[in-house]
Amino acid sequence: MFNLFFNNEILNIYLIVLLKTMTHFQCRYHEEKYPAEGDIVVGKVSQVTDLGVFILLTEYNNLEGLIVIGELTRKRISSAQKAAKTGKMEIASVSRVDQSKGYIDLSRLKVTPQERVDCLKNHHRNKLAHNTMITIAKRLDKDLEELYTEFGWPLAKEYGSLYNFFVQAQENNDLIKEYKEEVLESIKLRFKPSKVKVMAQIKVNCFRKEGIHSIKRALSAVTSINENIEVTLIKPPIFSVFIVLKDGEKGILEINQACLAIKKDILILGGSFDFIEKPQIIGGKDEEEFEDESDSDDSEAEE
Repeated sequence: MFNLFFNNEILNIYLIVLLKTMTHFQCRYHEEKYPAEGDIVVGKVSQVTDLGVFILLTEYNNLEGLIVIGELTRKRISSAQKAAKTGKMEIASVSRVDQSKGYIDLSRLKVTPQERVDCLKNHHRNKLAHNTMITIAKRLDKDLEELYTEFGWPLAKEYGSLYNFFVQAQENNDLIKEYKEEVLESIKLRFKPSKVKVMAQIKVNCFRKEGIHSIKRALSAVTSINENIEVTLIKPPIFSVFIVLKDGEKGILEINQACLAIKKDILILGGSFDFIEKPQIIGGKDEEEFEDESDSDDSEAEE
């Protein structure tokens, strides 16, 4: 009987310590506890119901938002399950926030292609900065929200974002006024040189009889520039043309050449071409795999 009681006490102590450790290094990315109306946010689908899709907002410590069925897609669908999948990452616009009730209404329909690109870039950078903050907090054995309050959020205001500060601090260590050793070591660990994604968005149309075949033929011209360049359909007639590589400037040049090759071929075939978004570096390789991102954002910072 004594052993059973003793074992239960040990288990309870272990669970308390584990819970404290888990919450010790959890915090939202931003000083504001809730997103503002009109913000573009990132979240993971937690459940899909007849009402709509519930999203856990990654950058707001998993606050829950809702995309009702009518804000998911312009297509007619019989159920939300046809337009969203549990565990998938989504990008949505904030339609309404009621902080007193904890309601956050979202829309996937209102997000433009350019807003999606910008959101992916910002999320990648915010996530990198956040994981760096977790590493610093662990080195200091300091509560993450406390560290954000006295260190992270003031710097984010001063430099436009915490990511900007860390990038500049790499070049000029004198910018670091507090926890210099821990911050420098954490930056070196997190901000390693990595591959970047360079992408352009284009509009390709052809209304001739063999239009679809002509579009496919024109798009295949990218392989003449670099076999690693990929083309994916965003929604007819908009395509993304992208490559993942280490040299971002080289990527911009090659994606531009690939787009011009597409333009040349589709015009010869009687179609049309327009740039929706010129080639630009949008961040790391993580963004390429965004829709398959796991829920272990913070676990990546484990040492």
